[in-house]
Amino acid sequence: MAFTHSSQPGFAVSNEKRNGGLGSGSRSEKSKFIVALKVIFKEQIEKYKLHHQLKREMEIQTNLRHPNVLRLYGWFHDDDRIYLILEYAHGGELYRQLRKTGHLGERQAATYIASLTQALAYCHEKDVIHRDIKPENLLLDHEGRLKIADFGWSVQSRSKRHTMCGTLDYLAPEMVENKAHDYAVDNWTLGILCYEFLFGVPPFEAESQTDTFRRIMKVDLRFPSTPHVSSEAKNLIIRVKGKSLRCMSLTCSLAAAIYGLWRERNLSNFPGKAMGHDQVMKGIADGVRDFLSTRRNVKQSLKNQDLCRQWGLPNRIFFPV
Repeated sequence: MAFTHSSQPGFAVSNEKRNGGLGSGSRSEKSKFIVALKVIFKEQIEKYKLHHQLKREMEIQTNLRHPNVLRLYGWFHDDDRIYLILEYAHGGELYRQLRKTGHLGERQAATYIASLTQALAYCHEKDVIHRDIKPENLLLDHEGRLKIADFGWSVQSRSKRHTMCGTLDYLAPEMVENKAHDYAVDNWTLGILCYEFLFGVPPFEAESQTDTFRRIMKVDLRFPSTPHVSSEAKNLIIRVKGKSLRCMSLTCSLAAAIYGLWRERNLSNFPGKAMGHDQVMKGIADGVRDFLSTRRNVKQSLKNQDLCRQWGLPNRIFFPV
């Protein structure tokens, strides 16, 4: 991936967007450590009153540390923009891979589903519901490791929620019916994605939005004759769609079902450990300091105090070591 120098000293910024829709891949010029910068314009936050949603996204994702969850290392800002410093996922969106190949083989699909299950189990242990799991929000790092990204619709709560949010093809029946929901809406997407990985399309896709709503509420699940999919995989999809299983905690019954029903599919080995935390934070800190040292509002940016008070954002430039 080629990097070019930009108007942002301290970082070399690529013109090619490879980290989903998160923004340009960036590299600290001192440490050469690569991160992604998600650029958010303050004007848009003010216009659409997104202060609370941004604060919630930052607080939740910053405190999640799991190999299959995209890290949010911290943030900084200038006069016009807020920059979220994110782990860089070189492979981009899983959605792009799926569109390129049409569908995935069972071994590869099983590996991704197992990784996603582990990540969601971790999030649910932290009382975090993602609420927008879909291929566009699943990224791949340079080793092919799956990463959950984009926590814009996430919430941290032990109580039932009532906001209808997410993406139509991946909504659970209770969400479509405007009923209260909990972490089971994330579990539902495991079955949706398992189907889409293997057949290439979401299971309830229809010509109109109304028909999609109807198929979701009826759980109108049909398996096409091609491509060939094993009975183990089909049984897993059917069981995750059943309320008795998907409403259980991912840390027990559902996780056991995923590994038990599909263990014959010879899951690929998970990639090894990533770079150490201390090394990561040092590289990011170098880039942020170099960037901020050349801006007009250096003192304001370094302290972040005004914006923290005004919008209630987390008061830190990058995640403390």
